[in-house]
Amino acid sequence: MNKEDYITNQMNALFHIWCSRACYIGALIFMSLAILDYFSTPENFTIFFFYRTVVAVSLISIAYVNRTSKKTLVHKISGFAAMLLAAIVIEMMILRFGGHVSPYYVGHIILSMIVIGFFPARLYFHLLALFLIYVIYLTPLLLFDRINDYQTFGISNAFMLSTFMTLLILKYFTQQSLMSELSMRFEMEQYNDQLEHQVKDRTVEYSDMIQLLEGNISNRIKSEQALKESEIRFRRLFEDSLDSIILYDFDGNILDANHAAQELIGHPHETLITLNIRDILPQQAILKRITEVRKSVEDGKVHMETVVTQANGVLLTVDLRSKIIEAEKGIIQAIIRDITQKKQTEAQLRQVQKMEAIGTLAGGIAHDFNNILGAILGFGDLICEDVDEDSQVYSDVNQIIAAGNRAKDLVKQILTFSRHGDQKKLSVEVHLIIEEAIKMLRATLPSTISIKHDIDPACGNIYADPTQIHQIIINLSTNAYHAMREHGGKLSIKLSIVDKVEEAGGVAPISDSGFVLLTVQDNGAGIDPVILPRIFEPYFTTKAPGLGTGMGLAVVHGIVKKHEGVIHVESKFGRGTLVKVYLPRLLDKVDESLEIDIEPIKGNGERILLVDDEIPLLEMRKRGLESLGYEVNIFNNPLEALNEFKQRSFFYDLVITDQTMPIITGVEMANAIKTMRPGLPVLLITGNAEILDTIVPEDFGIKEVLIKPIDLKDLSMVIRNILNNGRRTLSSVS
Repeated sequence: MNKEDYITNQMNALFHIWCSRACYIGALIFMSLAILDYFSTPENFTIFFFYRTVVAVSLISIAYVNRTSKKTLVHKISGFAAMLLAAIVIEMMILRFGGHVSPYYVGHIILSMIVIGFFPARLYFHLLALFLIYVIYLTPLLLFDRINDYQTFGISNAFMLSTFMTLLILKYFTQQSLMSELSMRFEMEQYNDQLEHQVKDRTVEYSDMIQLLEGNISNRIKSEQALKESEIRFRRLFEDSLDSIILYDFDGNILDANHAAQELIGHPHETLITLNIRDILPQQAILKRITEVRKSVEDGKVHMETVVTQANGVLLTVDLRSKIIEAEKGIIQAIIRDITQKKQTEAQLRQVQKMEAIGTLAGGIAHDFNNILGAILGFGDLICEDVDEDSQVYSDVNQIIAAGNRAKDLVKQILTFSRHGDQKKLSVEVHLIIEEAIKMLRATLPSTISIKHDIDPACGNIYADPTQIHQIIINLSTNAYHAMREHGGKLSIKLSIVDKVEEAGGVAPISDSGFVLLTVQDNGAGIDPVILPRIFEPYFTTKAPGLGTGMGLAVVHGIVKKHEGVIHVESKFGRGTLVKVYLPRLLDKVDESLEIDIEPIKGNGERILLVDDEIPLLEMRKRGLESLGYEVNIFNNPLEALNEFKQRSFFYDLVITDQTMPIITGVEMANAIKTMRPGLPVLLITGNAEILDTIVPEDFGIKEVLIKPIDLKDLSMVIRNILNNGRRTLSSVS
């Protein structure tokens, strides 16, 4: 093989490798720049995201084809295909966003940088690539865009062409360097081949002499040499192993440890060989292992999962395999593999599955409870309509309605939890949330933990998610309990007002109305100063497996940051921990629960078909709507309702149906009504807003979706809105 062929083959091999890498990098860059679309051209974000997804999937597919093929032509075609696809999609985005003045022409420049930087090929390949990129950029603009800003267009072209020229110049010099390196490599291989032939020739010439010398070498020297080589190979394998390897005797004294073991445990070799295996493995685990190893002298193998203690006190879950390698000397080899991340991932998966199951159960309970609340609130409204406002009955029923509304808010929280969604922030009196959490703690913590609290009711309001503030106090108190669980102790919780954050230094947040300071203090084991900086890392824990996930403080830290607050931790090892949480106060107290008392809106004799499988709800809504002047026919069987509608489809002005019913759903019923009488408005009532994630209500003739539970006033306003103008919205009673 001559030098030119050698260089060509090497270039093709490099192109094969880097073509796939460039496709993966291009796919990543394409998707990551979607955030730019969101801010620069939100009206095009959806279609641009589709473009980017298509390009990313295509680039990954091209990378796969290139990687699995061994043909040079396929590699070249893959490179050109990836480049052309990216250039065409970039040009489509330019035409949709600004045309000849679009800043997205920079995408072509980024593409050219990837092509020049990642594709090792001859210079003519890059010349052709840049030419095609420029043609793809310029031609559509000349054909389909009206160019009126020649200055901007000219600057863009000049900048692009100058960039291309700069890239080509840089590529030329790097190409020369690469060619020189490949040429030198070729010459070196040629020289090695020549040297090898010379050695072979000399070997043949002196073969008789070598045989004579070999005959004089003693068996002892050969054995010693073989032993030395074996020791070198063993040491090399021992030190280069990715698994941690520790050698120790039957008494547990560590004799040797490779580099991986030193990194895993956190001690240098000089320190490790002074330790006992009991210093890094739990006493119970090591005694079990030594006993099992001694019992298995014939087989000499033990496999178990345990934990090791790092130099900084952190526990790692490991897969440990031991075997006797020198029974006479009692030497055991332990191979240790860190599986902490694997176990954390498995635990996280189990947690996700558990939360999904709990969410599903919570959603189902909330759905049924909504129906019960609907009946309570509805019949309560009917009673209030029939009695004197000055009567005791009216007052008592209003108390029932108020309790029902509080239960309705609780159901909303359950549904939010089942959807894993964020609750809306609102103005809340923080001392009430803390006091409620303390009541829960008193019921859950053992009697060995005493709770002392000092809650200032004058702390006022904060703008926050009540559930997440509740979670802060629960998580911090749970951590404090774990620190005091063995010997008991005192948990102190305090809420006060401060003017500023003392511990934040020069980056302290500013609040005109000051901050509320929540402190949670315990007199437990405290935190080792070595690991204190890592306590907010997700999944970081010093607890034994099964006693913690390492997410408690990470969640608290995230909530505090989300609420524009500051969290600070002080701890003395062996004496306890103090956690301070600063949250901005509101300047004025805001009552977000204020509602305007509106009377139900009367009807004008319109005819309504009402369908629900819950008979009490049917009766209640029928009475309420008839009291407003509507003519209502009710059905608790959707098929019977459809049969009635089929016979008198033009009799009704509105259909109201529940979503969750036996036989068919409310959406299916709405679709059937649309087929029989297009244009008739349908009001869908559901206990779960997630139905809107799977359908487009207008496609089924649904004019509005109303979220349970609902009262007569809200229902009357929605009905009047539909009958007056037919606009569809999503309504939820708050």
